[in-house]
Amino acid sequence: MWSEWTHADPADARVRRAEQGFLRELEVSEGTAVPSIERRVVAAETDESVRTKGAAQIEKLRVVFEAQNDEVNLIWLKRSLEGESDLGKMAAESGRD
Repeated sequence: MWSEWTHADPADARVRRAEQGFLRELEVSEGTAVPSIERRVVAAETDESVRTKGAAQIEKLRVVFEAQNDEVNLIWLKRSLEGESDLGKMAAESGRD
């Protein structure tokens, strides 16, 4: 009985090992490795958890500022959330320049 496993050419195994070695080197040098779906799901869940906690903390901070009638910090919080990164501009807008 003929079997491709028992009659496989030893050169095929060498070629396969060389190919696997090349792919490992390519992953390291070119960064072509793709994370597994499990790792991507865990990362997405972690990111979502961090964003949710961060949003809750920002909301609590906003409530504290409103309770204290702290207009300056409310302006800074609002502008930061809008993506403003120019501190001089934010200081001028809040009257703290």
